[in-house]
Amino acid sequence: MFESNIINIYGKKGKQWLDDLPKLIMRVEATYGLSNLKPVNNLSYNYVLSGLQGSQPIILKLGLDIDGFKREAAALMAFSGFGVVEVLSANNGLLLLECAVPGVSLKSHFPENDDEAINITANVIKRLHKAPIPSAHVFPHIKDPGYAGGFAKAPPVSGKLSVLAASSSQGLPICFR
Repeated sequence: MFESNIINIYGKKGKQWLDDLPKLIMRVEATYGLSNLKPVNNLSYNYVLSGLQGSQPIILKLGLDIDGFKREAAALMAFSGFGVVEVLSANNGLLLLECAVPGVSLKSHFPENDDEAINITANVIKRLHKAPIPSAHVFPHIKDPGYAGGFAKAPPVSGKLSVLAASSSQGLPICFR
């Protein structure tokens, strides 16, 4: 599914990127001192690997949506210190992120522990809302045309999220004005 998604969206450029992906991973591994890289399950539009940088667990995200990566990095940096994982490095089509450990998804709480999942979500939203919104930001407003809103993956881990809880369909935090 991942390969067909990339080719369907990016055509020849996507096919070439997929062909070059093993070399890209080796270069990134050497540049950032990464080891033990393994693809995560359920790849869809980005190639995501878990691994280590020294002894620190990391997530390496590679993809062709350069603008999307820039927005995601900006959002994570804007919410730094308020319950999101740290961006260790962001470069064209690359995000090197702190890995949320143990990385348990809220989905695993349903339906047996609905109340716990709701409490976790509410606490995450409270933390995110304490962060000051940067004056120059690209976060969509809830009233923006095409805004699909909702909640993205928000695994509770050591008080941190691997992806923003309150987010738009583009992986950006919601800005309430």
